[in-house]
Amino acid sequence: MGKLFEEDSEASNGHDESKTSTDMMQCLRKLYPSSFKTRQGNPVPNKQVNCSIMPHTGAQHQFDVSTALDPRLKNDRLLFLTVHIQCREPAEIVFNNSHNVADNFTMLTLIISGPCHVSMKNLALWSNVTDFHGLGFKEGKNGRFPKLLKDYAFESEIQSLASLRALSLDSNFPLAILDALSEITGVRSKMAELALTNLSLKRMPEKLQTVMPRLQTLDLRFNKLTQPPIFPWNNTALKFPHGLIGAKGLKVKTLGGSDVDADNYVRSLRLDGNIIQDLSLHEFHGFLHKLSLTRNGLQTIGATSFQNLSGIQVIDISKNNIQELPSQLFHGLNSLTEIQLHENNLSVVPAELFRGSENIMKITLGHNKIRKIAGGLFNSSKRLLILHLEGNRIKTVEEGAFSNSLREVYLQNNVLSYFPISLFRLQNVSKIDLSFNALTFQDLINLLENLDFETDNVSFQETQPKLLDLKNNNFTSLSMQGVKEPDALKLSRFLEIYEVNLEGNPLICDCSIIAIKRKIELLSKNNPGSKIRFRSWKCAWPEQMRDKTILETNANDLIKQNEPRQCPKECSCFERCSDQTVVIDCQGRKLGIMPKTLPSSDSIQLNLRNNYIRDIPRHPYLKNLTALYLTHNEIQRLNEVVVDSFERIRILHMDSNNLTTLPRNIENLFLTNLALHDNNFDCNCSTKWMKNWLQNLNDNGQVERVENILCKSDGSMEEKAVYILPDERFGCNGTVGQSVRSTNTPNPTSSVITSAVLGTLLAISIIISILVHVYRRELKAIINTHLNRWPFGGKNDSDSTKIYDAFVSYSENDRHWVVNILQERLEKRHPIFKLCIHHRDFEIGTPIVKNILNSVEKSNRMLIVLSRTFLQSEWCMLEFRTAHHKVLEDRLKLIVILFDDVTLDELDGEIKLYLRTNTYLSIKDKWFWEKLIHAMQSNKKEKFRKPLL
Repeated sequence: MGKLFEEDSEASNGHDESKTSTDMMQCLRKLYPSSFKTRQGNPVPNKQVNCSIMPHTGAQHQFDVSTALDPRLKNDRLLFLTVHIQCREPAEIVFNNSHNVADNFTMLTLIISGPCHVSMKNLALWSNVTDFHGLGFKEGKNGRFPKLLKDYAFESEIQSLASLRALSLDSNFPLAILDALSEITGVRSKMAELALTNLSLKRMPEKLQTVMPRLQTLDLRFNKLTQPPIFPWNNTALKFPHGLIGAKGLKVKTLGGSDVDADNYVRSLRLDGNIIQDLSLHEFHGFLHKLSLTRNGLQTIGATSFQNLSGIQVIDISKNNIQELPSQLFHGLNSLTEIQLHENNLSVVPAELFRGSENIMKITLGHNKIRKIAGGLFNSSKRLLILHLEGNRIKTVEEGAFSNSLREVYLQNNVLSYFPISLFRLQNVSKIDLSFNALTFQDLINLLENLDFETDNVSFQETQPKLLDLKNNNFTSLSMQGVKEPDALKLSRFLEIYEVNLEGNPLICDCSIIAIKRKIELLSKNNPGSKIRFRSWKCAWPEQMRDKTILETNANDLIKQNEPRQCPKECSCFERCSDQTVVIDCQGRKLGIMPKTLPSSDSIQLNLRNNYIRDIPRHPYLKNLTALYLTHNEIQRLNEVVVDSFERIRILHMDSNNLTTLPRNIENLFLTNLALHDNNFDCNCSTKWMKNWLQNLNDNGQVERVENILCKSDGSMEEKAVYILPDERFGCNGTVGQSVRSTNTPNPTSSVITSAVLGTLLAISIIISILVHVYRRELKAIINTHLNRWPFGGKNDSDSTKIYDAFVSYSENDRHWVVNILQERLEKRHPIFKLCIHHRDFEIGTPIVKNILNSVEKSNRMLIVLSRTFLQSEWCMLEFRTAHHKVLEDRLKLIVILFDDVTLDELDGEIKLYLRTNTYLSIKDKWFWEKLIHAMQSNKKEKFRKPLL
């Protein structure tokens, strides 16, 4: 009922009940969910029996109705039963009832497909054993059709099928039964559904209207009609048999989304796939729920074609060649809920087309040639929920175009180059599809500039975010540069409200993503479940980050898109975002010498792994190297002068070379990571000093594979680890060449020697005393750091009520050093220092100025990482002035770390004044960490270096 002959009788949503097999036939039974219930509320079972008959060609097959009917079922319970018989080869089917089964509560639909031959007389048997509800003939899977055998009692047998309510003839089925139905003199008042599809009909048999006056559904798809038939033939609804109602209660949503009274058949006319091209003079009349005219080549529709339809809910004129529509085509159709106009040739939609159609819930206008959506076009449709406008040429959407009731808007595959603001003022919308347009991140920022989250009623009350589909647009850069603070805050709010799909956008993951990544991280911190919403935000550049999400990127790996100037032609160069370090990759380029020139920068990382380099010349750029990778080369010697040129180096990898010794001045370098393993060091006096040096580096975790830094003595093949080799194994013991003089022999110079020794000791004592006094602060720092003692009366007076030991003020460009080195050193030592760091400890949603003041209040002291970029940052200078004020007011302890070569001319006057009288440390100082730790614990203002004057 409703869609009896459109369902696939072998659908997969049922479950197997039983199977019967013989040599000639195989039947499969399935039970499906019920679509109907009785007026008492009991669901009616829905059973299907699919039988495949495989006789010899031309053979006769006896089909016992008990195969389909279950004699064990009580015959007082309603049951929907669909029996589908398919013949593989031509065969006559003879039905019999050898078990005298009868069940008038079984509503039967019989479908015959394939080359089965049946007679009307034989089919009439089913009327005697069931409530024979529907009969259908259709093409089989093998492309062959059933054959109706006409016998002498053809008309009388048709009369016996009085209970039939649905009949379906499909695919060139002989029309003898249709002719016979037309000749019947009695009125078949129960017939509700008639499907005559794929029959090449050019007109409807006129007498059918007389034979089936109460027909509710007429399906004439895929024929050769050039004009619609007159239908419906009456305006009276027909109820389902046995008092059945739809399972959903008062209303049941059935054909094409139309709402029909639960106990009535759907009233529809389906004319799809004919050749009805002109409706300019045709008017439909009567009571219909749905009218469908798809795939007709329809070009013209009259202004009053639908005006005389009553109760119409769905009109489908999609997939035609319509170029324009009368502006009043749908006026007066108050019951209309769905209009399908997709896949036509419409370029303009009249502004008044949907005016007055207040009950429309769905409109499809996709895949036309529309260029503009006029203001007010859909605004009068107060119940509109779903709007399809995809696949057009839409470039402009005017203000006020949409109804505020909309929940889903589809605008994908258009040519939009801006975000229509009216879309984002829709309070009830849950999905906006703008994929496959020409939108950019800057267009999104422009939208936010004009969007007021208060006056525009942009709200977020749902438990789930709204969906904004932006896949395959032109989002490349996600730069926040130039974005005003109010718009940046709006973006944060926007990302809370919408889940934005950026799949297929070529995102460039360079320095510009840092700011928006931080916003996403803050959002994820507030709402951990929101992290998955950014799984489609994937990098397309650089290559090493391809398909990584923005949240998976590491700030240390982000690089600027433009290659630095003067990059050696045999190398690749890029500038890292986190610290402006220029990274030069010359790995495996078969180089015999180091590049002569490099891009200009104060911080350079040079990767020369896997080459054939034998020497390190004293190039000018050596002073700017912060990392040098020379693994797997052929270097035999490291020159002392070259080491002196390494002013800023922190990482030095010279493993897997041919080094035999090192210049001792290398221990003056402030290295954080050293690799020297797999070389050929000698165990002699020239390498003995390396033992203690390597031990210290190893204790601080600053040397790679120290156990593989080996040496061997002359003439020995045995190699030993330098850092644990006993001192005597270095072969430095001298030989005494003279005999000891007899103690009895007078020594005329002994008194002179004694006096000289005593004088020397006195001088040394005086010098030591002077040095202790001059460097008492350095000694105090070393003793405090390594022995946890407080010499010279010092003490730790940190306020235990404070949350943090120190608030760290730094420029974003110095974040890498602060997070990966400073924070690691201070928070992972024992005892630990707890730091307050911007990105981790600032309260989300609190203004920046208030966050700064709160952090200073909660901290024992303040660390300022003073660099050139710090001096250029307004926020950093605000933090300094806040700290300076607290120094003067509350005697807050303030420590300044000189991070790079800041000159006097660059300093703010207030900073100059402060540095003359307060603690500051240089990162280049050999004892920097000892002094910093001591300063963190001490309450005294001590100058560890001369003031910066």
